[in-house]
Amino acid sequence: MKDRLRIAEILEHEIEITRKYEELVLRGARVLGSIILKVCEISQPFRFKQRLLEYFHYPGS
Repeated sequence: MKDRLRIAEILEHEIEITRKYEELVLRGARVLGSIILKVCEISQPFRFKQRLLEYFHYPGS
């Protein structure tokens, strides 16, 4: 019984670590994505907007 409780504690801890890691990765991806979008927008605003519209298949693109 003690072994099962210990295993459960370890798994809970691992799940918590994994969630924190996922949050950090997602936060980093958002920051990196924002930087890339801003650089592209500054360097070629019209062309960048057209590519986004084409990529997401917006009507009128």
